[in-house]
Amino acid sequence: MAVLIKGKSIKCTQISRDHYLRGPENERITVREVKGFATKDPDEALQMIAASAKGTKCRKPVYSTKINPETDRIWNKDEIRAAVDLLEENLGLKGHQRVIVEHKKHGRIHFHVLWSRFPPDGGAAVPMSNDYAIHQKTQRQLEKSFNLRPMMAKGRDFKQSEVEWAKRYGFDIFKLREQITTNFNMVKSGQEFMTSLRGQSMVLCKGDKCQFIIILPWGQHKALSSMIHGRPTKAILRRAMADIDITKLPTVQEGKAQVKATLPKAKSRTKDKSRHTSYKGARSSHTATWKRNSLSATTHQQFTDEIPKPNRKGDKTGKGDGAGGGAASAMSALKSNEKARETAVQKYPANAPTVNMGPERRRRNIWVPVERRERPKPK
Repeated sequence: MAVLIKGKSIKCTQISRDHYLRGPENERITVREVKGFATKDPDEALQMIAASAKGTKCRKPVYSTKINPETDRIWNKDEIRAAVDLLEENLGLKGHQRVIVEHKKHGRIHFHVLWSRFPPDGGAAVPMSNDYAIHQKTQRQLEKSFNLRPMMAKGRDFKQSEVEWAKRYGFDIFKLREQITTNFNMVKSGQEFMTSLRGQSMVLCKGDKCQFIIILPWGQHKALSSMIHGRPTKAILRRAMADIDITKLPTVQEGKAQVKATLPKAKSRTKDKSRHTSYKGARSSHTATWKRNSLSATTHQQFTDEIPKPNRKGDKTGKGDGAGGGAASAMSALKSNEKARETAVQKYPANAPTVNMGPERRRRNIWVPVERRERPKPK
């Protein structure tokens, strides 16, 4: 049995209180302890922590820790309190207000401990920057005091992507490891163990760095030692598989081809379409605004269709560079189109003053002069 500890500072909002005290994804929620508060209601206790941080610059007044033991043995009340007291002392939060909540999710029991970062006698919030090293230290101390097996490398047995990959094909990678460990301990020879793997749609292969690689039922390859509790060494595996010729085992690519031939269909991932709702609502509101202001897309399209666009790739009419040619093309189009010319004349009359006029700018496919403002002269 191993234990995993993780923690971070959080904001004491309604969402976080609902997650710890009323989480619908949990099968059971039990409040184990409310310590240091004037009330025994955990919701009111967390609200008190949030109220104490209002007059300060502390934006995350609660330190949340998850103590996640494996399901080999259920912890009793004394073990839970001893583990929390040890972690509290190592974190420097001894005597602080705390709430202990027990969650049961998918048959797995874990504990959440919520501390107030403010000391009970007043003062600034305790900094919680170097918490990872403290979690690792507490894990090793609990393993020795509770006689637990050490946690595997990097504090976790499998990556989250590996767990989700197995779920898509209807497998539980943790239960599969239990089955492989049981078969490895019960069989009397390597051939018998390899036969038991084939019965579970798994293939034993040879590896480059590891001696034995196992292809799991969903096509993922893992070292055989990582799928057995205790991680047996190369010498132990070689003695257990003494009757197997490694050179005759298939390669990883060949083993994956054998498994993929009988691989079940993966479950499709569900896409969250709620995040597109706001965009659709904004788009409909903009459309309504266009209609109210009589600036619908059809009106703009009719106006632009009446003025042909200049040919910028091929022949250019007019003099000068590309911009001049485009301007001359647009002006020649105005001369040939009476309706567009009338609209342009109404907005930009021909008898407009040309004094202090700046460079030409394009407005709705029409190049027109823009007035240049004069800067006030210093007195």
